[in-house]
Amino acid sequence: MDVPPLRERKEEITPLVKFFIEKHAEKLGKLIKSADPAYIKKLSTYGFPGNIRELENIVERSIILTTGTKLEPATLPAFGGSTDGGLSIRDNEKELILKALKKTGGNKTKAAEVLQISRRTLHNKINEFNLEDES
Repeated sequence: MDVPPLRERKEEITPLVKFFIEKHAEKLGKLIKSADPAYIKKLSTYGFPGNIRELENIVERSIILTTGTKLEPATLPAFGGSTDGGLSIRDNEKELILKALKKTGGNKTKAAEVLQISRRTLHNKINEFNLEDES
């Protein structure tokens, strides 16, 4: 049985976002319960070449970046090179690393766990982004 790609099932984005918020928010120590309608609208414009797994990764990263109780469009990466308030992938990655380091009080082992990457990868990214002084 072939399942159509997510880009052909836009009506499923909202319930999937809700599911991923429930799945990841508590684990990441966040009190997020919903997504702003503008967040969902912006997600709906994306073609999701990575399908549902990509949506889950986007929502999880948004949860990490969110400081309030609702996912906001500003936490989304720029889709298709867009610069309408989203972050580039590189900027998004840097911001995630900074937030994880802040959340863990600079503990790189714990930050790597939060980001679900190896400590070595985190170390390489810290060097790549020249973040040693900021962590």
